[in-house]
Amino acid sequence: MRHGEKQITELDWSPQLADCSARVFGIGKLNSRHWEVIGVTREEFLRRGDTPSLTTVSNICELSFQELAQLLPNPNTTVYALAGVPAAHMSNDNRTKAPGSAHVEVTNVKPEKE
Repeated sequence: MRHGEKQITELDWSPQLADCSARVFGIGKLNSRHWEVIGVTREEFLRRGDTPSLTTVSNICELSFQELAQLLPNPNTTVYALAGVPAAHMSNDNRTKAPGSAHVEVTNVKPEKE
């Protein structure tokens, strides 16, 4: 991890952190569709105790994978990082060692005022 980066984990997650991270990823302000994907990802993770696949998330949200990728570019990174859960493509050993898997520099990002 480089100086100024914070590993986002399910324990650190907050809506404000997701908002800031979305701007770092170049997504901008999160809308209701973004929050639905984030919420479903977090709910499935908490319910199952394991990270849901993007197929599961897109099916629950009634989105095609292409729609999911348009909503959240590079969904293999952004969906899990914004939801603060381990990436689904990591092995179980790595999930235990590095929950959250995404390193996002958030030191210079301030939450948007509503």
